[in-house]
Amino acid sequence: MADALRITPATEADGEALAALNRAFNEVEISGPAQAARLRETAAHERAFLAWVGDVAVGFTSLRFVPLVTTALPYGEVTELYVQPAFRRRGIARALLAAAEARARALGAPGVILFTGLKNTDAQAFYRAVGYHDYAVTMRR
Repeated sequence: MADALRITPATEADGEALAALNRAFNEVEISGPAQAARLRETAAHERAFLAWVGDVAVGFTSLRFVPLVTTALPYGEVTELYVQPAFRRRGIARALLAAAEARARALGAPGVILFTGLKNTDAQAFYRAVGYHDYAVTMRR
């Protein structure tokens, strides 16, 4: 029998696992202890979730909780979503996204937004398939 998928909130103890996934996804060089410190430092406004197959972390997502000055309703913002290539097309990204959405609702956000690259058409197709739609244009300088 295949190992069951588990989605868990990332804790400081998961620093090494999250650092390895972040390195694979974003090419960010960060040590496990430094990643653990980032989890602690950002806990008030951003949470990461890990996808585990057995005892191996195979994906992650991050949810930023954003209170707004102009309205009492905050929003959730998915800032990262990654699944190792060998584990894709198994429902893991959907499960990670569902965990982030549930956390956002629990914190009072009526919805979730996310960003992805303009050229990342695979991710855009996935997000549309799970119910997301074009919402805004994001610019950077």
